[in-house]
Amino acid sequence: MEHVDLRKLNRGELTQIRRQVVRLKKMGKTGKEIEELTGVRQSRISEIWTAYQREGDSSLEPKKRGFQKGTHLRLTPEEQAEIRETVITRRPEEFGLAGSLWTLKKVCAYVWK
Repeated sequence: MEHVDLRKLNRGELTQIRRQVVRLKKMGKTGKEIEELTGVRQSRISEIWTAYQREGDSSLEPKKRGFQKGTHLRLTPEEQAEIRETVITRRPEEFGLAGSLWTLKKVCAYVWK
């Protein structure tokens, strides 16, 4: 039997599979029976069911992924604005940097001075 890789499904398909697992579990089907019907592994079925019992219908929808915008920044907004202004108005030669183009390496050298 071929198993379904939930990581490769799009958001709609993932939600549909989760709803199907919960519906079958409510009908009294065992993990093995659900695995045979849907192709989802028993361990994943158990995770989906536990999350559903804990959170309800909201657990069936895919969660937003990744970092929130504005978090994990190394520079403050003021420092970012200063660097933007410098890159726009000045040239690398004015800071003793070789070459006439700004690169990430050159900007980093300027910032860490």
